[in-house]
Amino acid sequence: MRLRASIILAYLWIMMILLGSIVMETFLIYPNVFDDPPRSLEVARAFMQVRAPSDYFPPLGFISWMMGTFFTVPQDRPAERTRIFQRAERILRRTGESVYLSPEGARITTGQIGHFNKGAFHLATNLQVPIVPFFIDIPPDVDPGRGIAAHPGVIDVTVMPAIDTRAWTIDDLEQNKERVRDLFVSMQRRR
Repeated sequence: MRLRASIILAYLWIMMILLGSIVMETFLIYPNVFDDPPRSLEVARAFMQVRAPSDYFPPLGFISWMMGTFFTVPQDRPAERTRIFQRAERILRRTGESVYLSPEGARITTGQIGHFNKGAFHLATNLQVPIVPFFIDIPPDVDPGRGIAAHPGVIDVTVMPAIDTRAWTIDDLEQNKERVRDLFVSMQRRR
């Protein structure tokens, strides 16, 4: 009986948070849509770009923090990005854990390999840890694009050989980044 009451209480707590977020979104964001639709879309995109999941659902942020997740900010905020990656470097140096980073920094839906950012390569160079690149080939008929409605299908994941970074230096960062990107470009050409 006590377990059932705890589950119901947890469910109600989650529903109240979700209801609160819907009400907040409705009254804070949507009224502006009818005033100037093109401008409101621009503002909404800017708002979404500078927020992390924890801003919308605090329990997710807490759980992410407990798991050691770190979120980066857009490229146009270099000082903040530097602080985030320095913190990640300190944590990874202390714990010795592995981390997954997307060097493109965004979900690319053009079917091409996007521009690679330097953050992941700077981190690997400073830590002198190997990079294990993997290529995820998602067929267009399965790919949800910018949405979340994926269709059933088969994707191929190719794990490439580890890249030793012990001899890398910060002076060679751009070259090393492009060399790794070229691996992905050549992998894409083969499909």
